[in-house]
This record gives sequence, C-alpha cells and structure tokens, in this order.
Amino acid sequence: PDFTIFSDNTRDNTVCKDEHIKFTIPGTTYNFVWNRGDENGPVAAYTYHNHNEPDVNNHGIISGSNTKDNCKVEPSKIIPETKDVYYWVTATDPATGCTTSKSVMAHWDIVEAPKSASFAACEGSDVEMTTHVEGAVDYEWYDDWDNLLGTGSTYPFPSAELYNTTATDRNIHVIAIDHLGCKSDKTTMQVRKEKKPTVTWTVKD
Repeated sequence: PDFTIFSDNTRDNTVCKDEHIKFTIPGTTYNFVWNRGDENGPVAAYTYHNHNEPDVNNHGIISGSNTKDNCKVEPSKIIPETKDVYYWVTATDPATGCTTSKSVMAHWDIVEAPKSASFAACEGSDVEMTTHVEGAVDYEWYDDWDNLLGTGSTYPFPSAELYNTTATDRNIHVIAIDHLGCKSDKTTMQVRKEKKPTVTWTVKD
C-alpha cells in the first residue's frame, strides 16, 4: 500500500506544549494502526487502531476517527521525555493483506520557565522586576487574577500598590515566549515590603 501523511501544522510539525497537531491520510481504503515511538520504530505499548486522522497533543494522546468508529486513547499523562516524538502508522490493504509502515515526527517546543525571584519594595519607589530565559524573545507579566500587567523582560512594579495595603508582599507571575509564540509555564515572583530602618537617638547630659 502507498499513502501520504499530511499535517495541519504550518511550522514543520513543531508544536507548542498546549497545542494539538493533526495527521491525515486521505483518500484510501486501507486499515491503519498508529504507534508512538522513535526514529528506530514504534513502541508496542502505544497502539492506536483504526485511525486515519489522529489528533496528537503534548501528552502523547492520539484521537481520531475513520468511517468505522471514533475513539480516543490516553496512553500517557506526561510530556514525552524527548522533544522529538515519532508516530508510526502501518497500513494494511484489506484486499491483499499487504502492509506498509511509515513515520512522521512532531517536535514539541517546550519553553523553559523563568526562575523564581524575590524583590524588595521601598516606599515611594517602583520595583524593577527582571527575568531572562535563554531563547525567549518576550515575556508576559500577570497578577493573581490573571490580568496582563505588562510585557518585556522588565516590569516596573508600583510600590504604592503594596504600601497602600496591609499586605506585606505581593505575587506577580511571568511567562516566557519564544520566537514561535510558544509559552512557558508561569513562574511566581514575589515583591515584599522592605522594612524601614530604625533610627535611635541617644541624648547625653
């Protein structure tokens, strides 16, 4: 059997960690079995029957349908150990029993999350919160209610937002974004009130 695997991805099968990619083998009457594996071949533990349009997400889940049935298989709940994951499909011609196997690779673009940090806020002065992740081209800063506060590697936190409350600290969350627009997990940064110095006067007779 001869067939061609198509993809709905426009970035050479590079996928952000929260996205899906769909592989399609149109216009055939063959029976298909999909397996997740590596460049050497499929892994027997991950088998998906009767799919000619598998939909794959970052957890290795494949779901799809053909004219016979609909099904969804969840073999794993963890991100693959390697960023390059191969999906193998074996086509069987029901008329002859002959089989052909082919593979297609998806590259999971996993962006490193910024490192957590703590910043001291002095009353009357903004706090320059900064972060850096290798390969990131932009950043987004959020409050606890998921409101976007700003972008870029630096966020000027207004100290008045902290000193006008009874709270002693405030959490700000930041994500890194790479050149494809893929985003990291959020990292929590903390801004804390800096204690004012105490001055003691001693009067001598």
